[in-house]
Amino acid sequence: MTAGDLAKWNISLMKQSLTPESYEEMEQEGRLKNGICFPYGFGLRLSTRVTHRELYHAGDISGFYGEDTMFPTTRLPSLF
Repeated sequence: MTAGDLAKWNISLMKQSLTPESYEEMEQEGRLKNGICFPYGFGLRLSTRVTHRELYHAGDISGFYGEDTMFPTTRLPSLF
């Protein structure tokens, strides 16, 4: 996946191209059978940085690391 592909993905999230129900479900924390919540939606890690909601996905392979972070309230993406 290229940086351009990730940028398109971020733009589609910011424009909320998904249905509101799908978008809401994607941003909800997971819950284990024992009731413990974990900060992972459908493919996105969920967090708060300072006071901003943060959505991100990261990966690494063979010594390379990449992360796609988006702050939906400020509409600011970050790719590295």
